[in-house]
Amino acid sequence: MMGFAPLNPSYGGLRRIAMERSFKREVEALRLDAVASARTAALVDPEGEGLAKCLGDIESQSAHRVAAE
Repeated sequence: MMGFAPLNPSYGGLRRIAMERSFKREVEALRLDAVASARTAALVDPEGEGLAKCLGDIESQSAHRVAAE
């Protein structure tokens, strides 16, 4: 019965580790998306207005994430 989750005292720790990994993957995906958006904005708008807006959006999203933690 070692593998039965409710009797296994380390189950909660494994769940926490799985959740942390999932969170890290999500954060990495958001970072990659932010970089891609910034690059696209820079290429599409040579004057930099789109890039400035994109960077402002990224900054406000990160501030919200930090506040949520």
